[in-house]
Amino acid sequence: MATFVPMYVPFESLHEHSKIWIYPANRRLTKSEADILNERLLAFIKIWVSHNDPVAGSYELINNQILIIGANLNGGQISGCSIDSSVKVIKELEHILNLEFTNRSNLYFLDHNGYKSVALHQLDQSIREGIIHEDSVFVDMSINRFDRFMINKGYQKAGTSFLKRYFN
Repeated sequence: MATFVPMYVPFESLHEHSKIWIYPANRRLTKSEADILNERLLAFIKIWVSHNDPVAGSYELINNQILIIGANLNGGQISGCSIDSSVKVIKELEHILNLEFTNRSNLYFLDHNGYKSVALHQLDQSIREGIIHEDSVFVDMSINRFDRFMINKGYQKAGTSFLKRYFN
């Protein structure tokens, strides 16, 4: 019988039902910061377990700003303690890199310079001013499964999301 050990797997090869977490950074990472992030996350994933069961994990850094972490427990559920351990690594990276990954009070919209951050409490005003419209595309942080993420790579149009109520 083969032994299943914690391991990094290529992001695209995660099982379709793998759990994912989307962490948009409040700014784009530099090359050296991305190198630090890669080193830390790879080291963590290589030892990631859930109730002593190994986790097959991966991550992807999109445009040096949007971090997606994925985990598969060979058909099982990822434990709360295991999720906490991944969040601890993200919090450490926030401290080391002096940025925010875990602030959920902003939405990140695609624009010609990359991503524009809009505070949730400023959505209505941004829509009235025409900064955000029905076709504006944002990072949908509510996606939590790999197969759903792969449909649009985590992006959603405002007019077909929970934001549609602002346009009626």
